[in-house]
Amino acid sequence: MEGMPVLRELWTDNNPLLSGPLYDFIGDITTLESFSVTFGNLTGSIPESFGNLENMKQMWLYSNLLSGSVPPQLGALTSMKALQVEGNSFSGVMPEEVCANIGDSLVVLGADCEELECSCCTCCGLGECNEQPQPPTI
Repeated sequence: MEGMPVLRELWTDNNPLLSGPLYDFIGDITTLESFSVTFGNLTGSIPESFGNLENMKQMWLYSNLLSGSVPPQLGALTSMKALQVEGNSFSGVMPEEVCANIGDSLVVLGADCEELECSCCTCCGLGECNEQPQPPTI
């Protein structure tokens, strides 16, 4: 992926052999609109550079081994309709910058609300979030 000039979608769901971090260079792929890496073994945190993904419409990171906090830079993704981070080990508080997009563009915001304080989330936990209607995909 590194150095790819144009990439609109990347989905690698249900891939337990996918491990390691979410690489910082992914934030340089500004054409990326849909990113789904669910049910894997990704570790580490969400890079702040993901806030550069200005065309991002949907990002599904649930059911991995990710940790740390959700970066406030994701609030810059004003075209994003869905962000799901539940099923990981995030902690702290969902950033105000992300919450500010609820109702404007962000329709689905999912997290583990017991570990990651999220008063603005539209769903909490894998079960609840997977039952919720999703916005149309791109």
